[in-house]
Amino acid sequence: SGTNASLSFCDFSKSIITSSLNLKYKPGKMLLKGKYIYVTHPEANVVSVIDHITKTEVTEIPTLNHPSDLIIDALNDVWIDCPGAGLTKIKHLSWQNQLISEDFPLSNASSDVPCRIGLAPSGAYVYYFDNGLKRHFISNNQLPDNKFIANEEPNLFGGFNIDYNSGNVYYIQKGAASDKLMIYQSNGNLLTELNVGSGSIQTLSAY
Repeated sequence: SGTNASLSFCDFSKSIITSSLNLKYKPGKMLLKGKYIYVTHPEANVVSVIDHITKTEVTEIPTLNHPSDLIIDALNDVWIDCPGAGLTKIKHLSWQNQLISEDFPLSNASSDVPCRIGLAPSGAYVYYFDNGLKRHFISNNQLPDNKFIANEEPNLFGGFNIDYNSGNVYYIQKGAASDKLMIYQSNGNLLTELNVGSGSIQTLSAY
């Protein structure tokens, strides 16, 4: 963090920084999975994989453009949202102690899209934005064509989140006077909608 790209390791029981690791690129979001820390570098189009036990960089994995948000699915694979470009999946082959990646590019790439990826409670579906909210089954080899919300107006999209208990999707629809919080079931059916203040850009869910 700061002017020099680095990752700090902290001992919270003592409220001290124990060590730091210099990084080649400015870090974005981070995710801890087992002994690895996955660090996105949006400006460099790579993800650094850090061994937090040895505090060393294991490898750099190329991604699609502007890697931003990231989650872990039911198979322990890491999905990275590259907004406007697609998704990159990183799989850990434990029997070979190897990390491999697979890109899922969008058919109509665009740079002006939200940076967000969500996960169903089962871990079997990832949600992302591609000219509308999409839901991808993690075992499929191709991204879906259909929108999750059939009658969605993509230009009114204001953000989303997933309720990890129910699997309901909390969706912000932007409006001229006020925004709406739309709550959908995991099958895409609308449960209810609520008027909220204007300028809402993200929603929160209960965990």
